Amino acid sequence: MKTLAATIFLLVSSAVGLCAEEKKPERTMKFTLQWGGYYVSRGEDGKFSLIRILDFNVDAYHAAMFTEKFEKIPTLDQVKKLSPFVGHAPIDSKALLNRVDLTYLGSEKLKEDDLDGYSYYLEAHQVDEDEVKKLMTRIIGFSGNKPMILELSLKDGELQISEPK
Repeated sequence: MKTLAATIFLLVSSAVGLCAEEKKPERTMKFTLQWGGYYVSRGEDGKFSLIRILDFNVDAYHAAMFTEKFEKIPTLDQVKKLSPFVGHAPIDSKALLNRVDLTYLGSEKLKEDDLDGYSYYLEAHQVDEDEVKKLMTRIIGFSGNKPMILELSLKDGELQISEPK
């Protein structure tokens, strides 16, 4: 079952990752980073889509994805009741710069089962089981911290992360 789940996540994440490959003009944005944070952005259909960030680094953010669409920005209480359709998808961090209206709703501390899809993904990429457990423990700890305000920018095709001035 884990192998099937890992294969499905890899296929979905590969498809999602393709969206980030578009060449976009260089830009800068402020980003509220919270492990376990819920975020919405408006799609081309005018409705808001929901993701939950599980992990973040300069190369990728790892997110749970939801199928629900919203006519207006939902409340944190509304989204905390939902279950993700895809438990984990790695997405090129540069893709965040394509989400001009990304809105942070708030967060809820991650639990071990929130990270099952991410664990399967790492196992499928031959990450040692002890390393996976250590990473999951660190991520759960990070999700209990206050959000970080970061500045993301794209310079010469590379994502730059800094604290806002």
